[in-house]
Order: sequence, then structure tokens, then C-alpha cells
Amino acid sequence: MHMGAYGILGLLFLLSLKQWRKRLSWKTVWLITLATTLYGLSDEFHQSFVPGRYPSLGDIVADGVGGFLAVVLVWFMAWKKQGRKFY
Repeated sequence: MHMGAYGILGLLFLLSLKQWRKRLSWKTVWLITLATTLYGLSDEFHQSFVPGRYPSLGDIVADGVGGFLAVVLVWFMAWKKQGRKFY
């Protein structure tokens, strides 16, 4: 569930960038991955204060991986469809 939810968050981060349609770089992919991971980290920190909920390192990793995979999937689909280059 974490990978799916944070994959959507990663896509929303990607859509907020106007330049992604022109050129998507690895730097952008890693920045989006970092942003989704940090957001997941803040969510896990918040959970540490909620009774009955516990933070998990595995959830943080799943958050970052979900954001990364979603952005790379969109990148690959755009490359395949329009012949874009990987930079």
C-alpha cells in the first residue's frame, strides 16, 4: 500500500514540474525520490505519536521505492512512445 500511495505522490510531484515534458533528467528522478522519502519519513515520525501506531523503516523504504518506480515508469513510457532519450 505504501508503494502505491507514494507512487501517486511521486507522480504528483512530477506533474508539478513543467519541464518534465521537455526533458526529464536523473537528477529530477532522484529529487522526486528524495521528496517522497522525506515525506514518508515525516509520516512515520507522526505515527510515533499516535497511540497504537509505530514507525517502520520498511515503510520509509517502500515510500521512496514507490515514488522512484512510478516516476521511472512514466519516464520509460514517454521514452518508448515518443522516442525520447534517457539523460
